[in-house]
Amino acid sequence: MLIYIVVLLLLIFFTKKKLPPIYAVIILILLAALRSAETGIDLWHYVEVFTGFREVLLSKVEREQGYGIYSILIGLINNSSRWFIIATSLTILFPLYFFLRKSSSDINLSLLLFYLLDIGFVFTLSGIRQSIALSLFLVSLIFIVEKKYLYGMLLIFVAATFHNTVIFVIPFVFLSYYNWQKYIYVVLLIFSGLIGLSGILSLQDIFENINIDNSVIIAYKFYVGYAVDQGANLIGRTMIIIPNSILVLLLLKNNNTNFYFKLFCFGVILTNLGAGIPMIFRYFSYLTILQIILIPQMQLYDKKTKTQSYFYITFLVLYFLLYVLYRNYTLQIVNNFVPYRFLN
Repeated sequence: MLIYIVVLLLLIFFTKKKLPPIYAVIILILLAALRSAETGIDLWHYVEVFTGFREVLLSKVEREQGYGIYSILIGLINNSSRWFIIATSLTILFPLYFFLRKSSSDINLSLLLFYLLDIGFVFTLSGIRQSIALSLFLVSLIFIVEKKYLYGMLLIFVAATFHNTVIFVIPFVFLSYYNWQKYIYVVLLIFSGLIGLSGILSLQDIFENINIDNSVIIAYKFYVGYAVDQGANLIGRTMIIIPNSILVLLLLKNNNTNFYFKLFCFGVILTNLGAGIPMIFRYFSYLTILQIILIPQMQLYDKKTKTQSYFYITFLVLYFLLYVLYRNYTLQIVNNFVPYRFLN
C-alpha cells in the first residue's frame, strides 16, 4: 500500500505547487515501467504470452487485431518481459497526457483523480488491452471536439481492435451532440439508480440468448458470466451509484453541460443501471473516466463550487484508501491480486 500513498502524495504536491505536469507523467511512467510482471491480476499472463506463446498471440490477431499486431510489432524490437512492460506503459500514459493537455484545466489534478479512481492502479498496471483502448478513445474525443469526425471515429475503431468493449459506448458519442433538457438527465439518473439498487439487471441473460458462433461474442459471454457470483451487494451497489450521481447533479447545478459532461452522464446512467453486474465499470469506464477533467473545471467557477470540488476530491481520497485496504487484504485471496511490486 505504501507505493499508492507515495504516488498520491506526489500528485497532490505537484498539483499544489503547479509544477510542470510532464514531470509527474515521467515519474508515473517510470513507476509503471519498473513494476514486477507479477503486479495486479492479468499482467503475468500478458507477459507470458508475449515472451513465449506466439501461437496464442497470433490468435489474438483474429479476435482483437490491433492488440495482436501491436504486440508483434513491439516484439520485433525486443521480446523480453521488461520491454513489454516499458512499451505498454508508454503507450498508455503518453496518450493520456496528450488528452489532458488538450482538455484539462489542471493536468496535475486530473492525474491525481485518474489514480484516485483506481484507473491508474488497475488498468495501467494490469489490464493492458483495455488501458490502451481507453487512452486511444480519450485521444479520439479530441478530434471529435475539434470536428475532425473522420479521424475521431477511425481512432475509436482502432481502440476497439485492442478491446471490443469500446463498441458499447460508440452510440453515446453521437447522442452527446444533442442538447438534452436538464430534467431528462435527472429523471434518467433517478430511474437508473433505482434499477441499479435493485440489482435486477443481468447482462449474462442477454449474452446467453445470443447464439452466434463468433470469438468476440463467446469471449464476452465469459466476460460477464465468470464472476457472476461476485456481483455487488446492496452496500456495494450504493457505493457505485451515489458518488458519481452526486457529481452529475453538481455539474448540472453549475450548468456544466458540455460534450464531455454528456458523455460522463451517459456513463454514470449506464453504470447505475448495471450496478449489480460484475465488471460493469469496464464497459463504461471510457465515459465515467471523464470526471478527471470535469472536476478541475468546477474550480474555475465561483468559490462555492470550488469548495464543493474539494469536498468531492477529499471523499475520493478516503474512498480510495479504504478500497485499497480492502483490495490488498481481501482480493489477494479471491482473485490472486498482487499489489504493486518493483521489478524482480
